[in-house]
Amino acid sequence: MDSDAHANEVTRPAGLVHAAVFYLDMSSYLDAVVPFVVEGAWAGDPVLVVGPSATVGPLRARLRADAPQVTFIDACEAVRNPTRLIPALLDPFFTKHHHEHVRVVCESLWPGRSEAAKHTAVQTEALLNVAHAGANATILCPYDVAGLETADVGNALRTHPVVLAEGREPWANRGYTDPTTVATSCLEPFPEPAEQSVPFRVTERPDLFLLRAIVAAQAALAGLPHGRREDFETAVNEVATNALVHTGGPGIVRLWTQDDTLVCEVRDEGRLSDVLVGRRPIRSFDAVHGRGLFLVNEICDLVQINPRPDGTIVRLHMDIHATERQPEIVEGELWEPPAWSWSAPD
Repeated sequence: MDSDAHANEVTRPAGLVHAAVFYLDMSSYLDAVVPFVVEGAWAGDPVLVVGPSATVGPLRARLRADAPQVTFIDACEAVRNPTRLIPALLDPFFTKHHHEHVRVVCESLWPGRSEAAKHTAVQTEALLNVAHAGANATILCPYDVAGLETADVGNALRTHPVVLAEGREPWANRGYTDPTTVATSCLEPFPEPAEQSVPFRVTERPDLFLLRAIVAAQAALAGLPHGRREDFETAVNEVATNALVHTGGPGIVRLWTQDDTLVCEVRDEGRLSDVLVGRRPIRSFDAVHGRGLFLVNEICDLVQINPRPDGTIVRLHMDIHATERQPEIVEGELWEPPAWSWSAPD
């Protein structure tokens, strides 16, 4: 059977389907993901696979041959900061193929991620349902139930309208929770730093010059490489400036190191009306709203945006020993037709 004939046989769901699939080992991962990818490729759907090398590597080996329809991205680098997932990976892919139905395999939460990164990944998975509510896409998110904690699995159920388990057809998930509710609560309680940190108040623009000097000194003391030190200074200045310009100040800034990570927190009394701020792509040089946080997400290893009733907290994380992000991207071709069909639940 040729690919054009097979494409005519595939029934594509209308709109966004965002599904979680739970696996116990590599065999069950491949059993769930391979048919989904192969069917999409043979149907002519553009396919994007984002995940850690521990699972994406064996998946590529099982598929055996590369093809233009399938793009593989190393999530350990590209989604080191989970907040980048929507604006830097999914949105460009959806925009490029806006006239087509697309398939995505996205594993953004895996064993070994820090608690801060896990909570941010949960927030991102929830907001994906808002950001791409009208997308013509099917997204399958694998979760390693053997390696993740019970709370991680529970959060997967809160953020995915559809669930797929081994040996069963996909079903509508009754545990799915309003994405805005999840996004505005999943970072709480925000843990206090393990070490003492002296707050610095930004009340007027001249304070920003002193803040940049303090950040530069702290970053050098922590051992952050020179180039990343300048990036971090830029990111902190951007968030502090937002606090001053958009809320009238003051912005309360704290700096500390924890687990080989340099962290900066900026608190202000402004309330976010846009839950997707920082996650919207910048489509033109004229765009202003959200541009600063978009830049910050590109710079930092982890960005946490915590909207609260009494204001907003933004935490910026820079791994002291990490290198510049250079995600591996591989494009390839599939040669075998699928033996199994995946469809969204009615």
